[in-house]
Order: sequence, then structure tokens, then C-alpha cells
Amino acid sequence: MTKLIVVPIMKDGIPDTGVEATIKIRDADSKALLVDGETMEEIGDGWYKYQMLNYDPEKNYVIRVDVINADSDILFYFASNISFVDDIRYVIKGPTAGFNQ
Repeated sequence: MTKLIVVPIMKDGIPDTGVEATIKIRDADSKALLVDGETMEEIGDGWYKYQMLNYDPEKNYVIRVDVINADSDILFYFASNISFVDDIRYVIKGPTAGFNQ
């Protein structure tokens, strides 16, 4: 089964486009690194996506998206739960506005 992972990336509260975004995915229970620094695809309007292969809806995952470019802060997004729907969390490093922790 596959799972589409989509995250918004913002700079000073404005959607950020043209950035380099990479993703890491771990099995939260076994701690195994399943995806290590794969590139995410820009959708548009500050949205980026990654198609997770071998997704198991019975497992828990943690996701980290690193975003780096000359005009953006480094952003870290974390999601952790079985369904990716009930509990999405994100943490923003640096003076970036637009999200609440």
C-alpha cells in the first residue's frame, strides 16, 4: 500500500516555493529508518508531496521534512500516528511565522 504525504512550507507566513525539501520516515515502534533524505516534489502554492511506498496502516511512523534554501529558514515537520489524520504535529525552527505549535 502507498500513502501520499503532503506538507505546507511557509516563510514569514507566506507559502514558499522553489525550495529543496527532503523527507525521512521511521517506523516509530522498531525505530527502523525507512526513507532517508528522499526529495519531495513541489505541488505548488507552498505544498510539497512524497509518495510513501510499503505504507502499513497498522504501524506508527514519524516523519521529518527538512527544508533548506537561501531564502528560507530550516523547517522541521513531524507527524506521528497510525492514520496520519488524528494527530499531526509540526515544529518550526527559526523566525518563521504562519504556524502555531
